[in-house]
Amino acid sequence: MQKNIELIEILSKTKEWVSNSKELNYADVYSKWTTKRELMEQLDRYIASVNSGSFDIEKLWLLYAPTTGICEIVKSQSDVEIYLSISSEFDRWLSLKA
Repeated sequence: MQKNIELIEILSKTKEWVSNSKELNYADVYSKWTTKRELMEQLDRYIASVNSGSFDIEKLWLLYAPTTGICEIVKSQSDVEIYLSISSEFDRWLSLKA
């Protein structure tokens, strides 16, 4: 269960960053979301699924994977650094899950 708590913390950190960032590009042709609200709602659903213990690890992986998910909407250097930090946390969590 500790690992799920860590995952919820990573998702919550992602949600906080998305909420505060004014530099994410939802208009990008590869974006899965058209608005910040859509992404925030998806993060809420992921957090709820982790809380219930019935989450899809592949969907979460796609959220943080390079060249897909959130990576596609990052456009400023400061957001790149934050994205890389959070996605690295997810990668560490994933490696401990195995």
